[in-house]
Amino acid sequence: MNQAATPSILIVGSGAIGGLYGGKLHQAGAHVSFLCRSDYKVIKEKGISIKSIWGDFSYFPSKVYNFSDTPSDDFDFIIVALKVLPEINIHNIIKEFVTKKSAIVLLQNGIGIESEISNSFAYNEIISGIAFVCATRLSPGIIHHMDYGRLKFGLFPSGISKKTNLLCSLFNKSGVPCEATDNIQKDRWQKLIWNASFN
Repeated sequence: MNQAATPSILIVGSGAIGGLYGGKLHQAGAHVSFLCRSDYKVIKEKGISIKSIWGDFSYFPSKVYNFSDTPSDDFDFIIVALKVLPEINIHNIIKEFVTKKSAIVLLQNGIGIESEISNSFAYNEIISGIAFVCATRLSPGIIHHMDYGRLKFGLFPSGISKKTNLLCSLFNKSGVPCEATDNIQKDRWQKLIWNASFN
């Protein structure tokens, strides 16, 4: 993708993480769409409202898909913001939306979460991301961001790519502290320690 072009981004999951950071990417000028299940009707009709320490705002995604829809767009980034649970099969959820140009971004907690996706989508760039944030979904389409919010992204298994830097620049443009790291696995362990202490 030409960096001068407007990136097209699909957020998978409309909870606190997806809703908040999808909104900040929208503020940065990206075309942000959502793939969601239980919140589909509410977000399609009313959009997403954020109460945040960075300032309250509301927005409507470019498009809203449910899990049974056929995609009509090619996405530069597919950002997975779902919880890491055994019953959630990310491959099956996103496979119809992934094209050759899609970078798959795993904005999730956990250790060793990238290998399965990397094996399933061997020709796609995998970007691993972590959020140091305190936010919650109050109800469908309503997010409360209470504190923190910085992000880190790195290429899996290591390194920093052009798309990693582009994603970071979009977040920084919208006021989200974001940095690229060439050792995202080390940072994931640090986030695990942060979570343990915070919880």
